[in-house]
Parts: sequence; structure tokens; C-alpha cells
Amino acid sequence: MLKTKRLLPILLSALVAVFVFARCGVATLRSISSSSAVGDSVAARQLVAVVAVCRHGARSPIDFFANDENTAATWPMGRGFLTPLGVRQMFLLGAALRHRYVDKHQLLSPSYTRQEVFVRSTAKLRTVQSASALMMGMFPAPQRVWQLNEDQASSHAALPPMLVGEERYDGPFDVSSVLDHLGDSALPFMQTAVPVLSLGLSSDHLLLGFEPNTCPPLSKVMDELLNDEEAKAANAKWLQEINEAHTRFDTRPDAFGLGALGDTLACEKADGRQLPVSEDSALYRAAIEAKDFGISHLNGHPTIAQIGATPFYSVLVDILSSKAQTGKMKISDAASPFLGTPELHEDTRFVLLSAHDSTISNLLGFIGLNDGKQPPFASLLAFELWREPSGEFTVSVLYNAAEKPVPGCSSDPCSLEAFQRIVDDKKVPGGYLPYCGKETSSAASGDAGRGIQAAPARRLGQPEETDDMESGDAHDELLQLHDGRRGRVAGMRSLEPWQDLAAEEGSPEMAGI
Repeated sequence: MLKTKRLLPILLSALVAVFVFARCGVATLRSISSSSAVGDSVAARQLVAVVAVCRHGARSPIDFFANDENTAATWPMGRGFLTPLGVRQMFLLGAALRHRYVDKHQLLSPSYTRQEVFVRSTAKLRTVQSASALMMGMFPAPQRVWQLNEDQASSHAALPPMLVGEERYDGPFDVSSVLDHLGDSALPFMQTAVPVLSLGLSSDHLLLGFEPNTCPPLSKVMDELLNDEEAKAANAKWLQEINEAHTRFDTRPDAFGLGALGDTLACEKADGRQLPVSEDSALYRAAIEAKDFGISHLNGHPTIAQIGATPFYSVLVDILSSKAQTGKMKISDAASPFLGTPELHEDTRFVLLSAHDSTISNLLGFIGLNDGKQPPFASLLAFELWREPSGEFTVSVLYNAAEKPVPGCSSDPCSLEAFQRIVDDKKVPGGYLPYCGKETSSAASGDAGRGIQAAPARRLGQPEETDDMESGDAHDELLQLHDGRRGRVAGMRSLEPWQDLAAEEGSPEMAGI
């Protein structure tokens, strides 16, 4: 009896402990179950496709001014060319995209796959090179797909005809050292050769739809913007700095000329050069602000954005809707010329479009996200298509480091259906091609993204368009006939920039040479 009394407290304590443990265990299991459910919900949100538009990396200036020691001759590649810093920027952007789309969300395979990735650029050397550098960062070594087998690596099968044969016009060349360096890699350091496609500048409605050279009626619209109330207010605001810049550097005597100086200063600063003006001066600050104003006012203006970005957003909705409805990325035969190639694979998940600050400003303006600033070098605007746990498809808009709510959309992220409705409401009435005077019989529908456009005929004596003819960047060459001399408007270019380039600059200094 005594032993039973002694054991009773112990048994009661044990029962309490078991009860508490059981309750805690159930609570813990419930917590784990709840966490698992949340995790499953998050995991069920699947990234389906991405269309991304980037600005090229840092470049040399487009304009060079009097009394500035940073002349064209001091830039090894000439005007408007990607600098080593610009190459590095794009490589790092590619690394960031790999982290998001390969490592984190597993949208893409670790190695470059043609069926998954589509890359397109404007026909500018700096944008093509930027796209290549970005792809190197996105799909770095090792890439087994670019590795030769043992027989290929040890034989002369890879040698081009120039390196084959005993008699060579420039003497013997020992290729063995190069082959030893390559080993079994197709390229040094197992680099990936990603194709970058492009379309002629005057036919590139997808990325340069806002250019007067692409859509001639926009020339009149831009002329009006140069002298509207906002432009006059900017001229009054920076009157003192405009006069100082004109006196010291022979700039165009208005806010847009001041902005052109600001663009050059930004390029020089990025390259670590000695600036012709102090960064603490009122002139420097005004020039940078005018640079932002120029591109925002001309390229991001609601009217220019509505017209110029209609082809891009028409194609974007076409791509995303097809991916959501069928699981395949398709684009109609009528719309494919806007991409510049029929090579868009049905399994494509990532579309990269390498373009300019003016392109991104124009696209932001269309969707109502113009922030009044020049998109920095290596900027990225991405449109992501997601499949939600409910099965609904949504669109997320990312601009550089931030996710942007879509103006006019009641949900965030925006449903694909609502996004498409917003785009349809904003597109230029009647269609882009008819507005630009490029409608053909196959474009009778008036849908800006679904008409075949004919390339504009070249006039007698007009040179073929080459990379020497700057286009796309907000601060490219502009001929201003009204003041009788070559001038510059930040954010705008002439329809015929070749008329004075060769005579004044000399072809070796022109962009792209």
C-alpha cells in the first residue's frame, strides 16, 4: 500500500507528460502540415514563359563637343560602341537572369538549348554584342553541348580550308598550339555560341516602332513635341544652363541639346574619364536632368508610346496567350515579320530582345510606367507569364530590380485576360501599319501585330542602310535643317542621318566602324 502511494505521483506525472507531448506533437504536425500546404501552394505557382527587353551596356558617346578632351579619337572603337564596362554589365545581367530563370524557377535548362531560348537584337553592333555577352553570363562554362568527341578533337576535321594544305598564301601556320589550348572544347573556356538574330533598322517595328524612319508620320508628331508647352517650360527652366552649354560646347540651344550633352557626360562618367564640367556644377546637374527629360518626353510620351509600342505589345500578347492556351509558343505567320525571323520554336520559354534606352522608355510609356528617367545602361524590362495554383494565368512586369503593378489592372499580378484587355485598349486605333502607311493586302485586319509590312523602297541615290546610320538610341545622330547646321535633339533622330555624317565626321569615326 505504501509503495502504491509512492508510485501514484510518479504515474500521474508520467500521464501529464504524455498528454502534453501528445498535444504538442499534434500541434507540431498541424504546423508542419500547414507549412507544407503553403509550400505546395507556392510550388504550384509555375513560371511558364518570359519575354525580356534589355538596353545595351555602357557605350562610347554618340556626340562629341567642342572643348571636350574626350574626342572620338580617344575612344578605341569610335562612337556609339560598347565599352569593356558595357560588356561586363551585360555578362553580369546574364548571370542574374540565370539565377532567376535557371537556378531559382527552373524555367530553362542549365545548358543553352535552341528550342528554349530565342534572342533577337536591333541591327546595331552594340546591341548585338550586348546580347552575346548576356548569353555568355546566362549560360557559362561548362557547356557539354559545345564539346567535341575524342575523334573530332584529335583529328583535323575541324580545320577550315584556309588551314589545310601545304601551300598557303601567307606562309606556314602552326595550328597545334591553338588546338592544344582548346582541348576538346569547341570554344575557349567552353563558351556558348548563341545565335543573335536581327532585322533591318527601317523594318524593325517590334523594337524601333517609334522611329520616324520606321513610321514616317511620327516625324510630324515629334516635331510638335519639340515645341509643345512642356518643351517650352524645360527651355525656360534651364535657360541659363542652355546658354552656358551652347557657349562652351556649341550644343543645340535648347533643352534637347542640353540633354545631348548630358548623355555624353554620362558615357564619359561611366568610363571613368575626366569630365569637361564639374559634377558639382549646375550645368552638369541640368544636363543630366535634361537627358532624362528628352527621352521621357519624346520616346515615352503617351502619344509616341501608343503608336510606337503597339507592334511589340501585340506580339507580346500573341506569344503569351498562345503559351497559356496550348502550352506552345506560336506566333501567326502574319505577325512573324515583326520578330524578324520565323525561327521562334514552339517550346521557346525565354525571349530576349536586345535594344535601346529609347525602346524601353517607349514600352514603359505604353503601359503607363514611364518614370521620367532615361533607362540606365543594361536595364531590363521583363514580362513573366505565370500559372497560378488555381490554373489562372497571370502576367508580372519586372523593371530592373522591382516588380511593377500594371496600371489599370485590378489584381497584382495582373491576370493574362486583363493584361490583354489593357493592351487592346491602348493600341493605336486602326492598327500600326495603316497609321504608318505600310499596310498591304494581307494587313487588312488592321491589327498592328498581324500585318505583313513591306520594306520601304529605297530612293534613287539613297545608300543602303548600314550600322553607320545610327538608330534606336535616344541620343543618335540628328540633322536639324531649320537652323542650317547639324544639330542634336536628345531623344530623336533624323530620317536621313547620312546626309551630313560622311562629310563632317569621316567614315572611320562613324558608329559601327
